[in-house]
This record gives sequence, structure tokens and C-alpha cells, in this order.
Amino acid sequence: MSARTRRLANLANANKKLRGERDRARSIAVRLEQECAEKDARIQELEGELTLADMEKRYAATPPSQVI
Repeated sequence: MSARTRRLANLANANKKLRGERDRARSIAVRLEQECAEKDARIQELEGELTLADMEKRYAATPPSQVI
């Protein structure tokens, strides 16, 4: 095998390896985006629960004469 042929084969193998790494990186990025979206949704849900709990505490602390 000539030096040129070896270089081309090495380049082809390196290119194939880089494509595989790129594809893995893309799939990891997609998975991380999905996990972040799920965590954001959970955070919003918890914030809503905290708001509701705060409102319930305020209502419970309000004298009956001031409840509308």
C-alpha cells in the first residue's frame, strides 16, 4: 500500500470516527434538552404548588370578617 493510499485510508477512518462522535454528541444533546424540559415542567409545577400553599395560608390567617 502506498503512502498516499495509507493517508487516504487514515483520513477516511478518522472521518468515520468523527461522524460517530458527532452523532453521539447530537443524541446526548437531544436527551439533555428533553431532561431539561422535564425538569422545567416539574419546577413550574412545584412553583404552582408553593403559590397555592401560600394562598391557603393567607386565607387561613385572614379573619372571617375580611374574607370576600
